[in-house]
Amino acid sequence: MSDRSIARRDFIKQAAMGTAALMIYPPRVLGANDRVRVGMIGVGGRGNELLKQIVAVPNVDLVAMADIYPRRFAEAKAVVPNIQTYDDHRRLLQQKDIDAVIVASPLHIHARHFQDTLGAGKDLYSEKTMTWSIPEAEDCLKAAKNSDRVVQIGLQHESDGSLADTKKWIKDGIVGKVTMVQSWMSRNSRHGHGQWVRPIPPDCTAANVKWDAFLNGRP
Repeated sequence: MSDRSIARRDFIKQAAMGTAALMIYPPRVLGANDRVRVGMIGVGGRGNELLKQIVAVPNVDLVAMADIYPRRFAEAKAVVPNIQTYDDHRRLLQQKDIDAVIVASPLHIHARHFQDTLGAGKDLYSEKTMTWSIPEAEDCLKAAKNSDRVVQIGLQHESDGSLADTKKWIKDGIVGKVTMVQSWMSRNSRHGHGQWVRPIPPDCTAANVKWDAFLNGRP
């Protein structure tokens, strides 16, 4: 395996773990041609948080973003002033010098962005949930199996080092016999209230948003 392939895999694992965990490890010193060049599709709420984490990853350059809402361009440039912006993800994928793509678009468009990214020969980190439906998931699985690219679905807790350590400790018998397991579910609003309900910005209108691209063929 080439150093470049290893660098890409390291990037994807590090991105999943978050900035705090990344800073534990000293960065490798790489040449300009060995740095991982990343593009992002979808830089809204979740995507904007990922953008802030990615710029802190050693040996990674965030070079381009695509979004259908112009407000996101200014928000991204506030963090990465020289980032290239596109209102069509296909133009981003045509950029030959991009090694990997982070998909943080709305769930109902994940499958298209997933398959388009692999079709363009880019490594892929896609936010959860992978797809809207089981048929879409099957199509994405087929695309991944037919590709030689690195693919990871963004489950940040499952990618955390503490869970990997816990699994090893249990497997190796270090913690003894496990007699109780506690689990929990986290939400962003109070119990009984709608989830992920947020106000719509006044400029989020048909005049400013590419609605056809957002709908992606849906009525």
